[in-house]
Amino acid sequence: MPIWKLEPQNVDSPHWQASTYQGPVMVRAASEIEARHLAAQRFGSATAARAGEDTLLNPWSQEPLVLCTRVLHTGYDDAGKEEVLEPREER
Repeated sequence: MPIWKLEPQNVDSPHWQASTYQGPVMVRAASEIEARHLAAQRFGSATAARAGEDTLLNPWSQEPLVLCTRVLHTGYDDAGKEEVLEPREER
């Protein structure tokens, strides 16, 4: 299964308030769409509605805010379930 690197762009965007994390992410997923979805699930954060302002959306699914590229030779095993590989989840 492919390994994807998601790199935040424009972290000054207010949409980053809808994420608990703003650093690079490595994901094993079948597609870019699924990689973005897994990052959004892992790091998404609810935000309060703001009267008269745009709704904040999870940035991980937004192409202008997150660059997502397939990477080779990462040191990660491409066999396994779809998951966020880095950063590792704290237990």
